[in-house]
This record gives sequence, structure tokens and C-alpha cells, in this order.
Amino acid sequence: MKTNEKLQIEIQQALQKNPLINVNEIAVTVQDGIVTLSGIVDVFEKKKIAEEEAKNVEGVKAVIENIIINYENSNNKDHEIASSIVTIFNENWDIPENKINIKVENGWVSLDGEVSSKKEKDTIKEKVQLLNGVRGVTNNIRIFKPTKDEIKTKRISNTLSQNSTLINQIIMVTVIDKNVTLKGMVDSQIQKDEAGKIALSSSGILTLENELFINEFE
Repeated sequence: MKTNEKLQIEIQQALQKNPLINVNEIAVTVQDGIVTLSGIVDVFEKKKIAEEEAKNVEGVKAVIENIIINYENSNNKDHEIASSIVTIFNENWDIPENKINIKVENGWVSLDGEVSSKKEKDTIKEKVQLLNGVRGVTNNIRIFKPTKDEIKTKRISNTLSQNSTLINQIIMVTVIDKNVTLKGMVDSQIQKDEAGKIALSSSGILTLENELFINEFE
């Protein structure tokens, strides 16, 4: 069984190996295998990393995390944080578009809205809390059970977005009962046909309305 002193040294060594961590910012104390982390950092990511590094040291029974984020030391203002969050949401197809409301106040982010699974809810929080300047996240996102049509719509949208032929194409999918409608714009007839083929081959779909426009200026 490791002594408190040995655990303390091993945790400090683990922190030193991480290039994002300044060991002078974080104090480590150990009592009966219980680790207390304290200090002041400028971003949430350092706080999270320190906690994970401590947890991963063999012999650690629990971690008490008292690290404070000093927002004044961060170069990011609230509007910059909000802008970064919007960018993340726009770049990730797995985050529901226009479904999440964002509020930022003194570096603290509040999220509200609806997603279809706990995994989506947790993923959104994880992406946000690692942004520079974020002090913490209040995750008020609710989980709702999607309808069969919504499940089909998401499945087809995901399949289209992952198809190499259709990369960067604007395609909106709507499913009502067993009918799928495609709207938006593609660059060629081949892409339009490919999108229609993918949508119509999806499980539970019987009819297709392919209303995609072809961008003739490409």
C-alpha cells in the first residue's frame, strides 16, 4: 500500500508530464488515499485534466477537487465564448441544429433545449466546458423521446452526411410516415440521384419526393 507521500509525488509527476498544466498553479495533498487538489487556473480544461490525472494514479481512493477558475486571467470574453460555442454546434452534425439555447454570463455557460439521448446531452456539455474561458456549465438540456419519423429523419440525414459523394452538399430531410422528402441543393444530377437512392433504401421508407435543386453555376 502506497504512503500518502508516495501518492502525492506520483500525482505531481503525472501533472508535470502534461504540457497544459503548470504545477505551480495546483497544490496536491493526500490523506489516507484521498487526494485534494487546490489552486487557481485560467481555463476549465486544466481543472478537468488535473482531476483525471489524479484519478488515474494507482492507489488513489477518491479526489476532492477544489481548483478555482480565475476568469479574470482569461483573454476570452462572454461574446467570444458564445461565438465559439455556436461554431462548435455548427461544425458537429450530431448536435441538433437550433435546438440548444446558449447563455453566457461571466464565463459561466447555461445550456437549455432538447436532445434525444443522454449521450447527446453529455457530449454537448463536454465540448463546451473545454473551451478557453469557460468557468463552468449548467446543463439544463432535456431529453425527449423522438417519434419514429424523427428517428428515420435523423438516420437518413446521418447517412447522407457520411456519404463521400455528398460531402458539403445542403440536403434537408423530412420523413412523414413512410414517405421521405429531400430539399436543398447539390452540384450534379449524379448527387441528386445518389441522395434519392440512399433515402429510398432506408428501412421503413416506401416513397420518395426528391426536390433537390442542382446548382447549375458550379
